[in-house]
Amino acid sequence: MLANQQAVADDGVGMEHAPERYASEGFGLSSMRQRAGAIDREWQIQSRPGAGTGISVRMAKRRP
Repeated sequence: MLANQQAVADDGVGMEHAPERYASEGFGLSSMRQRAGAIDREWQIQSRPGAGTGISVRMAKRRP
């Protein structure tokens, strides 16, 4: 299997607490997580205060 990963990142203020906590509140991050799960994809968020936030969705591809 080959993997394909899509990612988006910013250089904003980042998140102080566990980024997963923010993904369960509001609509933006929770919507991204739900959409990735709906198509059986792995969703990951990484963030550090002062270092921005990155979100990636990993999609497995089957070899022909």
